[in-house]
Amino acid sequence: MKAMSEDSNEYIYVGFWRRYAAVFLDAVIALGIFFLALFVAGAIGIFDSSLFFANYIVQAQSGYIDYSQNPLLWLIWFSFLFFYLIVTISLYGATPGKRFFGIAVISTNDHLRISIIRSFFRYILYFISSILLFLPFLTQLFTKKRQTLYDLMVKTIVIKGKFVNGELTETEDVFTKKWLVFLLSIAWL
Repeated sequence: MKAMSEDSNEYIYVGFWRRYAAVFLDAVIALGIFFLALFVAGAIGIFDSSLFFANYIVQAQSGYIDYSQNPLLWLIWFSFLFFYLIVTISLYGATPGKRFFGIAVISTNDHLRISIIRSFFRYILYFISSILLFLPFLTQLFTKKRQTLYDLMVKTIVIKGKFVNGELTETEDVFTKKWLVFLLSIAWL
């Protein structure tokens, strides 16, 4: 495993901003795929995307979204999110956004990728943390390994590195360049 700092023989733990950038990129990718799929389904006549968006906007303004109106659509969306956010962490140690920014989620016990069950619980706790006004994320500021409360609960750490052919390797520190490319891409959109 080469994702260790040469000076301290420890992993390089990822802080808030890089993690936030990865989450933001994952949201942009996931929502982009979802909206693209809706527009394609609308264009070929499988789904009335204009009616969906009109209903969704009215429901969002009222504060209640009725998921029972399009159960197949929501089932597909949540299945996609399950794969995108949970299965990719288990299989590759990172979501596409995390991988783009050169970070990986590993177990604190054996320093390997986490199981799909642990990844599932990590996502559930992440979701709960988001509902709690992101307060559980503040533990990152006070822990040596920059762990959030949900990281502590499921015994994971987020480090600089990525899995290549099942092996954890060090990543180049091109965060600044990738960050610039990312911001310019968002600005273009």
